[in-house]
Amino acid sequence: MTFEEKLALFREGRLTPARELAASELAGAGITSNPKHLDNVLFEPAISLASPTTATRHQVFIGTYSYMNDGGYLRDCVAIGRYCSIGRRVTIGAGMHVMRGLSTSPYLNREGDRPYTDEESDTLGFAGPRKNLGPTVLGHDVWIGDGVIVLPGVSIGTGSVLGANAVVTRDVPPYAIVGGVPARIIRRRFPEAIVERLLASRYWELPYESLQAMPVSNIFKFIEKLESSATAARTADIPTFGLAVSPATL
Repeated sequence: MTFEEKLALFREGRLTPARELAASELAGAGITSNPKHLDNVLFEPAISLASPTTATRHQVFIGTYSYMNDGGYLRDCVAIGRYCSIGRRVTIGAGMHVMRGLSTSPYLNREGDRPYTDEESDTLGFAGPRKNLGPTVLGHDVWIGDGVIVLPGVSIGTGSVLGANAVVTRDVPPYAIVGGVPARIIRRRFPEAIVERLLASRYWELPYESLQAMPVSNIFKFIEKLESSATAARTADIPTFGLAVSPATL
């Protein structure tokens, strides 16, 4: 199964682990995280997660060879692609409070009251009904600097770079470098024609051993070699794991 197929299942709430690992088995899967950070996480091999999650069961999904340093957190419905590098004090899927009612406090918010009429919404300056933001998704090979905040429902394109302390409020296209508050595109990493070829290569689906043998420091040589190679066996069979936890902790 490709990562994109897994992501489609995750979006539907139907991605499940091929196997639940005991804490003693994590090292054998190349995972260096403290088990307490993985209780609610779906993960591929060789990931490292040093920040906690506030997610419910299986509401975070992390691809192989991605890591996140300490001091931040992940919320519900966050998917992180493969080969992502995430710095310290990074918040992904930052918490949002409802601002349409009397109070922003969760102690004075509830569902079920009569919704605003169109006239009332216009009076209050609301653009429309409250939106379902959906998951927060990082593509592959995303680099996130220290102190970044990514708001919920935002999609970060493959190969993009989020500068330190940026606040990302909208989708970021592939291979863009963004920074600031709110974050804006500073420049693109590569010309569009190169970006299209890199995305078409789907290199993140290759076995890690194959990538290690490729000329990854020169993207021209890398693309040339990959495009000239056979396509029959490119997709690696990478399992999805969960952490086995006791029923009392679910």
